[in-house]
Amino acid sequence: MILGSLSQFHNLKYLELESWVSRHCVLAIMHLLNVSHQVEIVFLQIMLISRSLTLDKDKGLLTSANMEECSKLVLSNGCMFLHLKVFEIDHVIGRVNESVLLQMVLNYAVVLKKMLITFKHYAQPNEEEGQKIMRKMLLKVPRASSNVAILFS
Repeated sequence: MILGSLSQFHNLKYLELESWVSRHCVLAIMHLLNVSHQVEIVFLQIMLISRSLTLDKDKGLLTSANMEECSKLVLSNGCMFLHLKVFEIDHVIGRVNESVLLQMVLNYAVVLKKMLITFKHYAQPNEEEGQKIMRKMLLKVPRASSNVAILFS
């Protein structure tokens, strides 16, 4: 597995990713953040997928067991994203997996100063509802950092 031996990223300060937010992608992103102990800034652009790939609502969703797996992954090295100061995510639709990823960052980034969430423009009505729910939920999530500003765009 490629992600099993990423020690060459130990001095990485800035990380820019383009990814889907399937269950496996979220776990891979969490693992990458976990092995990149010095990363301070993350920019994640969510890849938009065709409508035909999103029809099965349950396929690829994160479950509470997967959330536990994410938590164990983060805590396995005694790391809680100790240096992550800025987390930006672009093209957010309001899906469960996006929400879980953002919750995990808020829960474990102890020096996070800014989280910028840019929602997908021209969202469908059901996506707009998901975005509203996500906004409300994220403002209530417990945070490891007491100084984080969550900005929505």
